[in-house]
Amino acid sequence: MQVIRNLARAVASQKPGVLTIGNFDGVHRGHQAVLAQAAALAHKENRPWIALTFENHPSEILRSERRTPLICTLPHKTLLLQQAGVDWLILIPFTKELSQQSAEFFLQNVYETSPFVHLILGHDAALGKDRQGDNQRIQEFASAMHFDVACLESYTWKDQIVSSSRIRTLLQQGDLTEVADLLGRNYSIYGAVISGAATGKQLGYPTINIDVSQLCLPPFGVYAVRLMHEGVLYNGVANLGLAPTVRNDQRPLLEVHLLDIQKDLYGQFVEVVFHQYIRPEKQFPSLQALREQIHSDAVVARRLLNASFV
Repeated sequence: MQVIRNLARAVASQKPGVLTIGNFDGVHRGHQAVLAQAAALAHKENRPWIALTFENHPSEILRSERRTPLICTLPHKTLLLQQAGVDWLILIPFTKELSQQSAEFFLQNVYETSPFVHLILGHDAALGKDRQGDNQRIQEFASAMHFDVACLESYTWKDQIVSSSRIRTLLQQGDLTEVADLLGRNYSIYGAVISGAATGKQLGYPTINIDVSQLCLPPFGVYAVRLMHEGVLYNGVANLGLAPTVRNDQRPLLEVHLLDIQKDLYGQFVEVVFHQYIRPEKQFPSLQALREQIHSDAVVARRLLNASFV
C-alpha cells in the first residue's frame, strides 16, 4: 500500500481508480462492508483502489472542547486499511481550511490529483462545509464530473446498526464481547512502545508502555492480554489507567507485563489484544503491597489465558 500525505501528489496509475472516503475510526464491520464493495469493484475492473481518510478526527477542529476519543490510533487505522488490501491511501489532516471547503470543491480537488470513476460511500457519509454534500448533492456532482457513486445502506449486525459511536459507548461500558462483535475482531490497542518511569522494573515486573491519552478506552483496571509483535503472540497482564500508586500525572497509560519472557521493544509497534478484565485500578498503600498484587494479577492472567487456548 502506498501512502500519500498530500493531495497535490497524484496517484501514479494508468487507470482512474475506485475511491472510498471516510473517517474509518475502528475500521468496524460497517466500514469493512464499504471497503469490500470498493475492493470488489476495483478487482472486477482492474482498477487501483484508493481510500481517503484523515489523520485526525474532524471533531478536533469542529468542536475542540469536546473532541471525539478515537477507537484506534492512526497507525492502527493505517494498518487495518493496509490489511484490507487498499492500493493507495490518501492520508490528510482535517484542518479548519478543509472544513470550509464545499463538497464539490473538495471532490474536484481529489478528482484532479487522484482520478477516479467510482466513489463508494457509507450510509452516513456527508462531505464539505456543514456536511452539505449529502447523498443527493453527491449524486449531482457525480453526473457533472462523470463518475459513478454508490452510497451503501446502513450495516446491521445482530439487528443493531454498526457505528463508531455505538462501539465507543460499549467500549466505555467495558462490554468487550459486544465491541468485538461490532469490530469483527477482538478489541486491541496498537501503538509505539514508549519509555516509562521504570517503576515496574524496580518491582520485578518490567512493563511495555503505550500512550493511550487520545483513545476511547474501556474501564481503567487490570486485564489479561496478549501482545503481538512481528506475528508472535505473548501472554501478558496489563494495567490500563493512571497507576495512582506510582504516578500523579493523570495521563492514562497502557502498561503490559509479559508473562514468562522479557523483551525490549522500545520504539517498536505492538498490538495489545484485550482478553479479559481482572479487577479495577486502585491505589496501594506501599510499593510492597503493589508488588504482591501484581504477582496475584499475573497468576490470574496466566490461568485465564492458558484456559482460552483450545
